Amino acid sequence: TFFCEVKSTQHATLFEFKMLQKGQNAHGKRIIAAGGNYLVMIHRMLTDEWFLVAKKTLVDHETATGRKSITWEELGTFRCTVEKTPAGTRPRW
Repeated sequence: TFFCEVKSTQHATLFEFKMLQKGQNAHGKRIIAAGGNYLVMIHRMLTDEWFLVAKKTLVDHETATGRKSITWEELGTFRCTVEKTPAGTRPRW
């Protein structure tokens, strides 16, 4: 089983974990603990970039760094290839 949250942000330098609401964080941790996967798709609106990252990666990052955010540079390996559409861009699968 897996779930995916989609978040958009205009923050210039990082993705803040507070974008995931309290209930979403708790739900994500329960899914991970049960062996499922919880994904977060992040749209960086300023550059029209998309990132797909496992919630577990964000939890591990917070545990390791003590920070409740992750920079765009740190998310670089999770950047998606995108394609142009009449409405903007979307991740290419």
